[in-house]
Amino acid sequence: MARINSSDPNYSIVEEVVPGTTPEDGTRFELPVSTEQAPPVYATAEIASNTKRPNRASNGAQQGASSIEWSVETRLQKASVFDLLLKSALSGEWTANKLSAGAKDTYFSVISELKPNTGVDPDPANGMYYVDSGLIVNSMEITAQSGEGVNVSFGMMGLSRAESDEDYDASVTPIDGNAREFTYSDLKNVKLTGPDGIVDLGVSSLNISVGHEREPRLICGQQEAVDIGTSGTRKTAGEISLYRESFDINSDVTGQPQKLSFEFTRNGAGYRFTVPAAIFQKPTDELSGSSVIVKLAFTGGYDNAFQTDVFVERIA
Repeated sequence: MARINSSDPNYSIVEEVVPGTTPEDGTRFELPVSTEQAPPVYATAEIASNTKRPNRASNGAQQGASSIEWSVETRLQKASVFDLLLKSALSGEWTANKLSAGAKDTYFSVISELKPNTGVDPDPANGMYYVDSGLIVNSMEITAQSGEGVNVSFGMMGLSRAESDEDYDASVTPIDGNAREFTYSDLKNVKLTGPDGIVDLGVSSLNISVGHEREPRLICGQQEAVDIGTSGTRKTAGEISLYRESFDINSDVTGQPQKLSFEFTRNGAGYRFTVPAAIFQKPTDELSGSSVIVKLAFTGGYDNAFQTDVFVERIA
């Protein structure tokens, strides 16, 4: 039996209609990942015994609740698979080309193809597949650093796993051949609405994160959770870095809600992110190599006009 190489696994996702149920048919998107990406983890909690046995022994521990845990690391690009992941991360719904963060949760299944290499080419007849269902994004972070690619990470949790030696029915929809990963030079139009109007920011780095407090919900009589609940509030936050040239930026950020927007675009296609009521902390100065860098940390608040704290627009 051929052993699986770490370079062999491939991943794809399909949106679920019924949370926790992999649809028999559906659009299955290729999920590009980093070269060091590990497969999803089927994690099991431990229920330790508090029973004392002879000679200071115990009864050990039993398996408790099981769930899927996964953190995906990849490069951001304009693609349908990222439309789906952004929708799950923001708990929103695409309306035309706009996605506003809200309270509509999106679940999906992940198909992990662990395909052994039996010679020159991988042999589908010897395939091994995990089908993990009931996944939802609970955290997302996008990071753009000058001189580098634009990285995005998605933290996910899910409900159950099935093993199969046959592939999922739907064929994989690949990433568009014309799509390209965004790099630092694709971060454009970073705009802040200041006291005296719109300020164009020339940034050296930028990151934004969106997170929800989610946890599997359990019932007696079964090991796997029945669904995933959300508590508290969504947390939208980030940080901008730029070179210290003057004190102007100190007065541009007010500590009151201000509109912040920025784009990742390549050849006229990409995404625009807007935090309509960004609240900045006071700027701080740091040394970085030959430069003095101004750090601007912000959180996203609710905006009455847009009725959300963050939204994304597709740029065609």
